Amino acid sequence: ALGGAKVTFLQGEVGAILLVYTVLDDTISVSETLYNAAVEGIDLGQFAAGSKIPFEAAITAAKNVRTTATTQSEIDNAVTPLSTAKATFLAGEVTNLDLVELNDSITACENIHNAAVEGTDGYETNSGAGKFVIGSKATFNTAIDAAKAARDSTRQSAVAAAVVTLNAAKYAFLAQQYMRASFDGSAFIACGAATQYFPNNEYTLELWAKSEGENSGRAFLACDNSGGAQGFILRGRESSTGNNGIDFLVNDWGATAAQTAGGTFPQGSWTHIAATFDGTTGKIYINGVLSNTTTTGGGISFATPAQLIIGHFANWGGDNFIGKIRDLRVWDGVRTATEISTNYNVQLMGNETGLIVNWLLNIKEAPHDGDAFDTILDSKGGHKSAPVGVTWTTTD
Repeated sequence: ALGGAKVTFLQGEVGAILLVYTVLDDTISVSETLYNAAVEGIDLGQFAAGSKIPFEAAITAAKNVRTTATTQSEIDNAVTPLSTAKATFLAGEVTNLDLVELNDSITACENIHNAAVEGTDGYETNSGAGKFVIGSKATFNTAIDAAKAARDSTRQSAVAAAVVTLNAAKYAFLAQQYMRASFDGSAFIACGAATQYFPNNEYTLELWAKSEGENSGRAFLACDNSGGAQGFILRGRESSTGNNGIDFLVNDWGATAAQTAGGTFPQGSWTHIAATFDGTTGKIYINGVLSNTTTTGGGISFATPAQLIIGHFANWGGDNFIGKIRDLRVWDGVRTATEISTNYNVQLMGNETGLIVNWLLNIKEAPHDGDAFDTILDSKGGHKSAPVGVTWTTTD
């Protein structure tokens, strides 16, 4: 009886189906290891977004076959689709970063940097427009070098950040190019309430101006009371013979605080104009030299809503300046002849005693305090002004 049972057992062993799982098990193991370690993203060594989902589905399908297969062919046939899914997944690995935008930005910045010329604002020669602040190129070049180094990064996010940083450096560099504020006969700069600039009845006005058109009665700087005869107007005076001069009028506009002789404000040339008023006497200086003194016999008032405006006087029509204006200063008190002649062609520090406001108008400012490019901050940092229709040029 025992012998018969042994024979029956051996016969059953010979008839059994032996299934081989080795290749499928190895493929599943390798795939699971790859899947678990993989990270989707855009950096080097990462995989395309969404690529793990179909790969996981292929692994699951192969494992199901491993559990349910009854024939060797089912097992063998499950290896191929999993191997294909693994190959497809590996093909989605990030092996190169996208450097197109970064390289384009670097090239553009290098071109700007190489073409730029550093210099001063050209106070003595009025030839600084278009030049860049000394030392600005070195700072810009450092930013370019940093962007180049980002090309060796393993992270796409670092490359994208390098583009943003380099573009910010570019705009910061361009904001250090000396420019000129140009007025076309309709443009002006609104500076707000006049009372904030004139705490007392004695003051000094200074500015550089270049006439580029007929400027008879056209204001460089004025206190505009929208119809009321208050404040002052500093304006050009043209003549048919070209012997142009300067008028400095106060209060009722008939009271001439000072008036220069003809020929003191030629077209096409930069001229420094300074006007002082001590409550009764007005003086005008041309390029640091006293040109005229006049006694008006009356003070000056700045009643609300008087506004200080550069390049325009709204009380009269057709009085917008044509040309360029820069380095406009308002002082509390009367500056002496020596102070005017010594400093008219020197850029101020901004902390001088008595200086109320100093709009350099020599650089188109970058945004600040949430403002766009349409706000100009004076060198002291306390007074914003709003240009209307003013254009910026890199020519003197």
